[in-house]
Amino acid sequence: MKKLLLVFVVIFLVGCSSSKYGNYTQNLPEFNSVLAQNAYTQLSILYPPSTSSFTLSHEFNDEFGINLYEKLKSGGYAIYQPTNQNNQNNQNVEPGIELAYVIDKTENDMYRVTLFVDGKQLTKCFLIKDGKVTSVGFWTKQE
Repeated sequence: MKKLLLVFVVIFLVGCSSSKYGNYTQNLPEFNSVLAQNAYTQLSILYPPSTSSFTLSHEFNDEFGINLYEKLKSGGYAIYQPTNQNNQNNQNVEPGIELAYVIDKTENDMYRVTLFVDGKQLTKCFLIKDGKVTSVGFWTKQE
């Protein structure tokens, strides 16, 4: 029993020490593009372009992140991405709304996109089956 408890504690600690944001799926690029477009549409409804700016909480370096970043940039958003190299420059720039995401697989063909906007969650599920992405429900917002 003690060994089992120790295993759970180790797994918990490893989970806490790893990065908590990003894309944890192996989707094809065209699926990530559809998910990013859907996320962009929701963000643009809640946070109008040209009057809102975002500070990226982590690197947007996977297919979903790159697509979302490009859509936000071309949609008129100011994007601030802090870097460790420019600590002096980071202090002089007014940060925007914090933005991060997690994409994970919940069941066989079900994927969940969670956007973290200033610490609050926006979540939506998608079904990816037979080469199609289908929205399952609406975006939910944590208040």
